[in-house]
Amino acid sequence: MNLYWKTVTHSAFLPLLLILSPFEYRAQAQSSAANICKPHIAEETVVAMPKQRLAAGNIAEPWGIVGPTGFDWSDTQLGIVKSRDGEHYLFFGSDGSCHANCNTLEERDGSITRSVGSLNDPLGSDPPQESTLPQSAQFRNNSVTYVGGGPLLRVPAGHPGTGNLLMVYGAARWTDLKAQNGN
Repeated sequence: MNLYWKTVTHSAFLPLLLILSPFEYRAQAQSSAANICKPHIAEETVVAMPKQRLAAGNIAEPWGIVGPTGFDWSDTQLGIVKSRDGEHYLFFGSDGSCHANCNTLEERDGSITRSVGSLNDPLGSDPPQESTLPQSAQFRNNSVTYVGGGPLLRVPAGHPGTGNLLMVYGAARWTDLKAQNGN
């Protein structure tokens, strides 16, 4: 699957850049819900082909982090901020693949994956940096099997933690552990 950018315009706002994973893109296209703000899609551009994601997964760091199910980037919405040098963008998403204990009740999927690139090439040429959140007692006791990075913001000047990044991550857990499904 491809990763798409969409440039969206709305009369009340300046152009926005929406980042959609292939799954969100398909779900949005199939949605029958009425859109309240009536955006107009001005442009659609493929920015990451499957072969590019495969190549990025082959060089992801630390070595060996990509699990046996491959590099499923980005499995979440991407968070994007300008790099401190102002020359690049930092993209934060999730490699949604299995990273540990695959096919067991303790399976661990998802990650926080950062790449450095441009709006036309979000994977860039440097190895993506990937990390998984540690399996804490809170996650284990609540059957959390997936934790993935996503939207973020840089703390603005004048606030505690100025310049730091705040990330919203997504977590998922089995509700039926024996069937391993969300039903």
